[in-house]
Amino acid sequence: MGGTWQGTTLLAEEPLSLVFHLTKVGSLWQGSFDCPNQNAFALSISTIERPTTDSIVIQLPTINALFAGKLRDESIRGVFFQGKHSARLTLPKLTPSKSNK
Repeated sequence: MGGTWQGTTLLAEEPLSLVFHLTKVGSLWQGSFDCPNQNAFALSISTIERPTTDSIVIQLPTINALFAGKLRDESIRGVFFQGKHSARLTLPKLTPSKSNK
């Protein structure tokens, strides 16, 4: 799941673009994320969990949000939660990675 993943969702009837930059360092996953339509870049991801080989949970404390999804083909499909709102989000992979698992 390493690499860059980008998608757009509607949250509270507003479009929200997200770009996740994920890398694996040893056995740990690290990363940052961007919200281009809000001119916010290189924001901190506090935790990246991989409960199963095809799933991921990303915690985004900077914006009080969480994304939980599953790898399907070359996309991660899941749900983005922020505050009391939630919306489906599909993140196609933009770049290859040295560590895909």
